[in-house]
Amino acid sequence: MLFTALDTSIPEQYGVFNLFGDGLASASVFLIDTNGEIVWKSVGLNYTHQVEASEIIEQVEKLK
Repeated sequence: MLFTALDTSIPEQYGVFNLFGDGLASASVFLIDTNGEIVWKSVGLNYTHQVEASEIIEQVEKLK
């Protein structure tokens, strides 16, 4: 399936579209297991939100 820059269906499905009334997807990171379940997420508090790579690696290590 091909998505365009204007396709909001995925951010809407994950509940991260237009959280701040700006018409944008919030900066977010999701870890999804092999069963398709979200096992960890970080949803941005504002447009500058970033997750450190070390935090993501730590969460992935916990899944082992």
